[in-house]
Amino acid sequence: MSVPEYAFYGKNATLKCLFDEENDELYSIKWYFNKVEFLSFNPGYEKKMRYFKIDEINLNLNVAKNKYGREIELIELKRESEGFFKCEISAEKTFQIDSKEAYMTIVATSNPLIIGHKSVYTVGDILNMTCIANDTIPESHIDWFINDELVAEYFIIRHNRTLATLLLPIQENHALVAKLAIKCISSIKNFITTAVEAKKPIIYGQKAVYNLGEKVEIMCSFEDQSYDLKWVFFAERVIIY
Repeated sequence: MSVPEYAFYGKNATLKCLFDEENDELYSIKWYFNKVEFLSFNPGYEKKMRYFKIDEINLNLNVAKNKYGREIELIELKRESEGFFKCEISAEKTFQIDSKEAYMTIVATSNPLIIGHKSVYTVGDILNMTCIANDTIPESHIDWFINDELVAEYFIIRHNRTLATLLLPIQENHALVAKLAIKCISSIKNFITTAVEAKKPIIYGQKAVYNLGEKVEIMCSFEDQSYDLKWVFFAERVIIY
């Protein structure tokens, strides 16, 4: 029996009943979902195929008919389509019955959402962002990355499996590489969806306090050369000479 271990919500899935007749003729193939029969195929009957509609699954009847019940296609999978599928075969001469059962998990993925970010950061600022991955089945695991490096666990507050807050101070090494790329990844087993926050410029070199008349030397770094950098002071653009 071939049943996908994972199938995507809203998509289709193909299930196969594989068997060797071993010099015996096939009497019937029956398909069950969570112990409820929904399809049977009897080659010797005038009406070879019978379909019993159940709410949890939608079946492509043409595939079932053309494949003589040995292969079925579930279409437009629902969340309720998750469960145990069983294929049962019966032999004509020996009346021997054999069956196999497998569980199919429905996976629903969507890009997680990052909230709480600012347009620009300075060294010493605290990154305070939350990653939300609500619309996933099963529940996902969230990881944070800064400049493609995994953030240590002690900088993360996990409210639950679908909500994680990043609290991380901006350091000089972030400014030296001239980029601040913040990314949260929500993963479900082998399925991964990613939210990538736009790269942010970093201001560094400033002091906490300046004396009157003192020269201010601060720097702004941003890795993307296609952007023009502008300085703004109290909502007024600063002219650079």
